[in-house]
Amino acid sequence: MYDRAFSSKMMALLLLVMALMVGGCAKDLITLHLSPDILAQDCTKDEDRNLWTCGTPSCTGMPKFFTGCNSSIGNLPEKSTDPSNPLVVGWFDRYDPGTEPCPCWEWVSHFQRGFVRFNLSNLQLQGNAYVESIESAALSWKTKKIEGDSSKACIKALYEATGPWKKGKTPVKLLFNDLDTKAKNGGYYGVTKQVKRWWEHPNENYGLMFWPSRAKTVDKSNSRCEDSLKDIRLTVKYRKKDVKWPGT
Repeated sequence: MYDRAFSSKMMALLLLVMALMVGGCAKDLITLHLSPDILAQDCTKDEDRNLWTCGTPSCTGMPKFFTGCNSSIGNLPEKSTDPSNPLVVGWFDRYDPGTEPCPCWEWVSHFQRGFVRFNLSNLQLQGNAYVESIESAALSWKTKKIEGDSSKACIKALYEATGPWKKGKTPVKLLFNDLDTKAKNGGYYGVTKQVKRWWEHPNENYGLMFWPSRAKTVDKSNSRCEDSLKDIRLTVKYRKKDVKWPGT
């Protein structure tokens, strides 16, 4: 009887200690939502026209469809530090086989990637505390259909940039290749490994890039599929450790 009672008391004590330990850990776990500090529209474009060779004088000097990468919602900033700017990913084609008064064909085609980067220095805590360990990190966003089939996403893959952003030439490494099936209305993808490395080696933080379902230009095509990515954020959960200075 004595051993059984003693065992019961020890078990109760052990459960109490475990509860206190879990409670203490939960208090130290901090959740922080970061907005991008850099967004960029990374567009590749091709075009052609027959305005000056079709033999119709009225064609000379006709304006082009558009001179740069565009979208169905108008001109977009090539690079921005405003997290409220939409990030448009997809493709936009326009083809005119020749309409009066200028019966000459012309086309323009582009596909558009989206680049985001987060400043992890915002993880620094106020007061006498610092980051002890990063437990998890996830990228999330909301998707709004601009053009195309509403049942399908226009984005296909998520890449990690492995070098500085350079329009049309950013080096990347594939992370996920199924955003078109799982992110029709938004997405939530774990990037803990990448964020841990970026925190330990800030010089390796080159950001992330969204790629569209079609990653090439197509001549003489009328095809549009564009998604606007909004409320993009990086959710990081980490533990803090208080710094106790001598004499405090």
